[in-house]
Amino acid sequence: MIASVVSSGGAQFPTYTVSPAAVRTLTRTFWGAQGWRQPGWPPQDQFARAVADGVMFREPRALDHDGRVASARNAVAASLT
Repeated sequence: MIASVVSSGGAQFPTYTVSPAAVRTLTRTFWGAQGWRQPGWPPQDQFARAVADGVMFREPRALDHDGRVASARNAVAASLT
């Protein structure tokens, strides 16, 4: 969720508010005491919250460089409208 927009050098950048629960779900899925791990997916309710907060995605995304740039631009444009 976009919380606000901050300005720097004439440019505006969105700031995001993400629930601690969503971040916890993300980190526990991919990180453990031994480091990175192969994910075992979290319970559906936790996963749905992490997806809603924008820290996890339902489908994998395989993008090349141009696709990632376009996706980032689209996300910023959508956040400013």
